[in-house]
Amino acid sequence: MKMKVLLSVIVFTLYTVSYAQNMKMIDTSMPKKDKKDAVVIEYDSLTNIRPYKDASYYKQFIGQSILFYPRNPNSSESLPKYYANFLTSNEQVVAIDTIWRKKRSNPKPKDYKLNQITSKRYKPQLVKDNYVTLCASFHDILEQGYRIFPFEIYRATKCPMGKRDGIFTPYNEIEGKTFKILDIELSDAEVEENTIFALQSEEGDTLYWYAKRGEYDGFSYTRQHYPVIVLGFMDKMKQLYLNKDIYIKNIHPINKYKCMEIAYSGSEDTYMVPSFVLKNDSADLIMPLCESPSLFSYEVSIFDNQKRMTQMYFYNLDVVEAEVYEETMERERLAKEELLMKEKLAQEEAKKLASIKRQQRTKELYKKYGKATADLILKGQVCIGMTKAMVLESWGHPSGGINKTTGAWGIHEQWVYGMGQYLYFENGKLTTIQN
Repeated sequence: MKMKVLLSVIVFTLYTVSYAQNMKMIDTSMPKKDKKDAVVIEYDSLTNIRPYKDASYYKQFIGQSILFYPRNPNSSESLPKYYANFLTSNEQVVAIDTIWRKKRSNPKPKDYKLNQITSKRYKPQLVKDNYVTLCASFHDILEQGYRIFPFEIYRATKCPMGKRDGIFTPYNEIEGKTFKILDIELSDAEVEENTIFALQSEEGDTLYWYAKRGEYDGFSYTRQHYPVIVLGFMDKMKQLYLNKDIYIKNIHPINKYKCMEIAYSGSEDTYMVPSFVLKNDSADLIMPLCESPSLFSYEVSIFDNQKRMTQMYFYNLDVVEAEVYEETMERERLAKEELLMKEKLAQEEAKKLASIKRQQRTKELYKKYGKATADLILKGQVCIGMTKAMVLESWGHPSGGINKTTGAWGIHEQWVYGMGQYLYFENGKLTTIQN
């Protein structure tokens, strides 16, 4: 009877990533190629890499190095520990299957046969009854025979958590490590497209990362976020803000913070993302540089959606250096003071001109009509015996018009003002006032 003995070949790799070593952890729990020619955009280091983009967008990241987020050291044992979406071009020996033809104490070469078990997985390892993160297109996973959940359940939950056996890449060969991007292509799978990253490890190995792109449908629970940060982006953020005083203009009240350090932060079931630690006299803020997907997939989990909806991220903040902000505020203060001073001077000048005009008018009225009549006009009053000219000086032209009657007795006029007021003139003299 034949017996099979499985001999595993295990490869250990020394963890040497300085970015991951030098940052502390902050627990915040609560390939088909696109044939189109792409226009290359120059990378300005001001943004992290994102899904839902076209080929021209991704070309700017070729040559950049990326850091895969590590996980929380206190994460649960039930979380996925293997990846199915990191491949190589060449088959690698994972284990040797020894098939015995004849079992005896001093075996001869003809007594057994060695069969090599190989895989194109990056850093392949035999896995039995363990969780695997579903991060590539579900369509692609099924094509390769890796049914983790029935598609209907996956589509409803977005949380593939089934245990399985097979050959996969251990999480510690990916998470917390840096890779250089050699090329980026877009697949044209029938169900969902992948962004295919050709990467080079620190040891010089070439591998292919199949990252599900999906389509953004406007709902936060379906948003995808790649679990990587471009080192150029992180270095740029350090250069701009680390050890500097800043103001956050869209968090009220607007306060001054000092950007103390960059550390990893995240909850138990998410990747740990590089985050700024902001401090002032009254508060400490942990502000992630970018969003962190669930360890189960690259999508935001519907189970922690509310928390993610209220979480603020550094890229959403209106941040300005304290020196620049304070200089701007000082310029605005001085400009406001100057404007107020100009308005005050203009008001004073207007008052001065109005006073001069009043004095001139008083002098003219005194000269034309005498003091008694002039004082009534200046108060806006009329009296019996005034001439039409005097009334015009006091009340102005009648808004309702003038009704005129001519007879043997002379000329009779009715001046109609608002609010039921009427003045009656006989031959140019005011004879009746009707209120």
